[in-house]
Amino acid sequence: MNKAFFRIFFLLLCFSSSAYSQHSIDNIVELLNHRELTTAKKLLSENLVYNSEDMDSRLLLGSLTDYFGDSEDAIKIWSEGLRNTEDDYPFYLNIGEIRFRQGIKGMNVKFRKGRIELLNQADSTKDADYKFSMLKLASEAFEKAHGLHPYEDEPLIHLGKLHDHLKNYERSIIFWSKLTEMYPSHEEYWVKLGNAALNLHKYDEALFSFNYAVKLNPHYSPAYDGLSDYWLALENIEQAELATQKGAFYNWLPAFCTMEYSKENYRIYELINFVGNKLDSKGKEKTVRSLLQDKSQTSTKFLATVCYYHEVHGELEKAVVKELAKRDKFSLYMLMAVARNSEYLCTIDHILKELMQVRPAGMLDLLVELLEKDQLEEETIHIAEYMGELGNEQAVLPLINLLNPTFHSSKENGHLGEIQARQRAALALANFPNVHIIKVLENGLGNPDINTFCAASLYKITLDEKYLKVIALKHKQPAVALFLRKIQTKEAQKLAKKLD
Repeated sequence: MNKAFFRIFFLLLCFSSSAYSQHSIDNIVELLNHRELTTAKKLLSENLVYNSEDMDSRLLLGSLTDYFGDSEDAIKIWSEGLRNTEDDYPFYLNIGEIRFRQGIKGMNVKFRKGRIELLNQADSTKDADYKFSMLKLASEAFEKAHGLHPYEDEPLIHLGKLHDHLKNYERSIIFWSKLTEMYPSHEEYWVKLGNAALNLHKYDEALFSFNYAVKLNPHYSPAYDGLSDYWLALENIEQAELATQKGAFYNWLPAFCTMEYSKENYRIYELINFVGNKLDSKGKEKTVRSLLQDKSQTSTKFLATVCYYHEVHGELEKAVVKELAKRDKFSLYMLMAVARNSEYLCTIDHILKELMQVRPAGMLDLLVELLEKDQLEEETIHIAEYMGELGNEQAVLPLINLLNPTFHSSKENGHLGEIQARQRAALALANFPNVHIIKVLENGLGNPDINTFCAASLYKITLDEKYLKVIALKHKQPAVALFLRKIQTKEAQKLAKKLD
């Protein structure tokens, strides 16, 4: 599901209405989970025709309308739901966010389906006027949301950012001050307060705010960036450089990796990232090979971070992963953290292949977390297959949920990767032969998205040739052919050859 809808679901939980819906919101959310956006939008529109007071449907319909690129229509949908009650809060928040986005990006761009589209270039003066008017509307919306729920942080955060953008620091400092009073243990608000104070030349207040943020979180890089700006303002170049180094070092470290800044650690960081301000791949590789020989915990942390950013490739990355997989429990923990958090599927794939050899504690939990990442059309990291290989019965429910045997996909774009993931789940369930699994797989035989794969899995479990007849109707199914080759029957081998 697209991340744009996560906050809407949170708002539904917090401010959900009791209005009756023609179509169940739970069913519509299920459609959104499967990216059936057009169908979901149609059902939400029908809900509002049936009951204009259905706030849940109005919230979601507005968000979907905005996602499809019709921002003004989205604002109209939300505006029509305003009732001068505290239930208006999420509508004002959403309206403010769109206006804020328009005020930042201007009238020359359009957001559609998670992408930015460039429009015909408007006159710069006209665009500047447009941005200012949108920011004014955003401010009004956020102020109204804040008035309805004065102890919610989101309107205050937006207002602080909006006035920072306008360089109206006399206003933004008010909102960041409120946030530090409401959430005194949140270092990010102290940094924002410090930045506003620094821009107002309130140096003592800025220094106190940055230092307090460091006290709360000594590894919070924006606090050091603020201190660097503070020392530069006072023309103390030495202190500014030290703060800059700390900010860069802590910013580089992933959230799961904690290391202290030191001259030596910063030197290694520089060797991995830059030599003489120019990327030096040979210098980087030499440093990584040196870390491979060093068995210390610090070395493990550096190597894990190198993997997290996919800093090295091919055989050298494989060597790093293999080394971490065999060092100790801590290196296994770091390796699993990289797999859980990295954006690079090739790196995750290398890691999982090694971890499946070791099968550390928590392996199944890791694979379940990664299921959602393994839904791309272009490549797979074999999550469902590994879950099947583990043979842990606790893998059954997540695999069944992914398979969702009775769900039929529409022809909307972006479904092939998800369908392929469901197909892999069907094959993985063959590792858990029991009556319940047979029933689940048989429910998928009438589903053209997954029927061939369910049939192959059922044949492996039962060796009943009636399932092969379902497979024989298909042409060119390499994944099913590979699966059947592992079943030592003449019928399976013959059909595998036909499908390859």
